[in-house]
Amino acid sequence: SSNNIPHHSKLIHFLLSQLTLPSLSPTHDARHFYSTLASLYILQTSIPSHIQTNLIHILSSFRAHDGGYGLFNHNESHSGATFCVLSSFIILNHKLTCSQYNQTLRWLLLRASNNGINGRTHKPPDSCYCYWVNASLILLPSLSASSSSQQQQLQLEQCHEIFAHSLNFLKLCQSPNRSPFFGAFKKSPSTSSPDLYHAYFALASAFLCLNQLHQSSQNTCINPLLISPLFIPQ
Repeated sequence: SSNNIPHHSKLIHFLLSQLTLPSLSPTHDARHFYSTLASLYILQTSIPSHIQTNLIHILSSFRAHDGGYGLFNHNESHSGATFCVLSSFIILNHKLTCSQYNQTLRWLLLRASNNGINGRTHKPPDSCYCYWVNASLILLPSLSASSSSQQQQLQLEQCHEIFAHSLNFLKLCQSPNRSPFFGAFKKSPSTSSPDLYHAYFALASAFLCLNQLHQSSQNTCINPLLISPLFIPQ
C-alpha cells in the first residue's frame, strides 16, 4: 500500500504544491507536469478539480499546429513531450476532440520514416523515440471521446505497421557481434557505441511492440503510462 511509504502525507502535499499557481514557473515544461502527475498516480491520490482544470488548460496550450505537443507552448512538436502530455491527460481524465485525436494520430504515424522512427519532423531516427511514439499510440485510444469500431480497427492496423517497423529498426540499433558491446542498443545504427539511456528505452519499446503484435505473456508487458514493467522480477 502507498500509505506505508514514509512521510506519505508530506510527500503528497509536496507533489500537489508543485501543481498550484504559486509554485508554477515558466521553466516547468511537459516533463515536470508528467513526472508530478505520475507520482501522484502511483500514490493513488486524487487531484483537486481546480488543479485539474488549470493543468488541462496549461497542457493544452503546449499543442502545436500539426497535432503534436511541445515541451512548452509555442514549441515545435516532440514525441517525448507528446507522450508526457498525453499521459498527463489520461491521469487528469481529459479527452481530446475528434479532430484533435485524428490530427495527433496522424502526427504520430508520420514519425515512421524509411530509416526508422524519428521524434520530430525532419530529424534523424533514434531508438529512444520508438518508445515515446509507440507508447503514445497505445495510450491514444484512452483519450478518444468517441470512435467507431471501424475507426479503431483501422488505427490498430496502422499501429501494427509502425510497431513492426520499430522492431526492425531496433534490431539495426543493436551492436553487431564483432563489437565488444554485442547485443546492447545504440541511439541509431550509425552510432559507434551503446549507452544506458537508449538501451533502456529501446528495450522497453521492443517489449511494448512485441506485446501489441503477439499478445505476449504478462511477464513481457510494459505499462506505457509509467514506463515500467507490469511485474516485479523475483
